[in-house]
Amino acid sequence: MSSEGALGQAPPLIPRARGLLVGIPILLVATTALAILLTGCGESKQEQAKKSVCGAKSNINSRITTLKTISPSVATLPQIKTEVTGIVDDLKQINSARGDLEPARK
Repeated sequence: MSSEGALGQAPPLIPRARGLLVGIPILLVATTALAILLTGCGESKQEQAKKSVCGAKSNINSRITTLKTISPSVATLPQIKTEVTGIVDDLKQINSARGDLEPARK
């Protein structure tokens, strides 16, 4: 066996190390994407408040539609209470977002 040319050469990476080196860029991209999502995508408080109010209004409309479709003979008190409680919660959400809305939308 000849050891000629073996000196001065870096030892080959073991397969696990190669996998780790491939995984690092993927991890960095995933971490960056998560950081962007957690910052609210750069939305202002006014934009976030507007989305919150619009979502709550949509939920209220949906709950009212559900209440309209429930016939009195089939309706249960817990079912009605759930929808009404949801409407109250949505109204609270609107009220808490009101301070961050543009003056024209308050």
